[in-house]
Amino acid sequence: MTQMKDTIRIGLAGVGTVGSAVLRLVEDYVDILQSITGKQIEITALAVEAGKIERQKQKISEISQKNYRYYDVLTEMAQASDLDVIIELIGGTSDVIMHFLCHALRHNKHVVTANKAILAERGQEIFQCAHDTKMQIRFEAAVIACIPIIHTLTNSAFPLHPQKIVGICNGTCNYILSTMQQTKRDFADILVEAQEIGYAEADPTLDVEGIDSAHKIVILARMIFGVSFSFQDINISGIRNVSLQDIEIVKHYGYHIKLLGVARIIQDGENKQLLVYVGPTLISEHTNLAQIESATNALVVTDAVAGEVFMSAAGAGGNETASAVLGDVVAIANNTCSHPLRYSMDALNEISLVHVDTVALCYYVRLVIENEAEIENIQNHISQEFSLFDIHIKSLTKHRDTISAQKTNIVIFTHAVSYEKLLNILNNIEKKVSFSIPFITMIVDG
Repeated sequence: MTQMKDTIRIGLAGVGTVGSAVLRLVEDYVDILQSITGKQIEITALAVEAGKIERQKQKISEISQKNYRYYDVLTEMAQASDLDVIIELIGGTSDVIMHFLCHALRHNKHVVTANKAILAERGQEIFQCAHDTKMQIRFEAAVIACIPIIHTLTNSAFPLHPQKIVGICNGTCNYILSTMQQTKRDFADILVEAQEIGYAEADPTLDVEGIDSAHKIVILARMIFGVSFSFQDINISGIRNVSLQDIEIVKHYGYHIKLLGVARIIQDGENKQLLVYVGPTLISEHTNLAQIESATNALVVTDAVAGEVFMSAAGAGGNETASAVLGDVVAIANNTCSHPLRYSMDALNEISLVHVDTVALCYYVRLVIENEAEIENIQNHISQEFSLFDIHIKSLTKHRDTISAQKTNIVIFTHAVSYEKLLNILNNIEKKVSFSIPFITMIVDG
């Protein structure tokens, strides 16, 4: 670890919501930061969009009266000899950002970033660069910023024998799903509300399609299990197709629907594989995760040694994320950083991922029919098809459709079955029975 100076000079790239909060917090809490680290923490340089320095100066003057040095070429900031730490809050996975991060590391700068996307999709090169240069790359703010999970993983022995991690990793999705349940309003209506109050972006795709959650669970899975795998190999489903109908039906059976990120070891004799997926999932109303409402995030880590550990905190906002960023700066200033991935680069193991469709899991299935007179006949068809594949049904019931009085929902809860086999069964049923809409399926956890 490089010995830090008495003054830590920082270059901040990206002065949006989080960047502005970082500027304010450093100024407001400069004395506390000095008390914690014994060093003066200063932001001396800002990187802004090309050609927009003057506009940004005017904006920054509303936050701080300090005279900053401005860059609109990222590599110039990365090479500045008087900077000790670069904070990257621009985001994205472009080659420009990739080059900026690695260039900063190669020019003896420690790096703090909130950029979950680039760490999940292209992190291997960045971590290797940090390893080769013996500089630090810190990213607490990238992974559920209000829960100090990265610090816990890199500064403790927990978990010694990890088995499973399950997380509500996206505050936007949790707000939408919990508000749908509480208010009995549909997805589109709640999404607009979430955008109006700042919980959802104007383009909510990364959130509602599960991609943001996937970035976070991939980073955590690599750290907790000490493995290397490609982001492109995991299965991701979002919440756009979760209807109020499903939320109300599963509540009748004691379940809540949450968008979960899951990573767990699948052991088959000597063969060990990793299952990683993101998708809307039914969980028992009696679990801790089911109680998580609004834009709150939560994690459950199951360890064979320490048992189950539950962590929860508010979904990240400007100040919350900025606080996590400064936590990483403090760790660097105090020389308390360990391997950023918990394991050394040499200790990471390649592991094969098993696709969620091939693993035997329990499922919720909803079929919608219009001819109620045929209900008994249809239920018999369903039972016969499941029997042919030797798959047991936990329950098979009917529910009045809350949208259309002419329609009836047939609801199935299965015992463990692979989705591949379940899909074959449902396709066979569909050849004999006419459904009003495509069948709905979701994993049931526990």
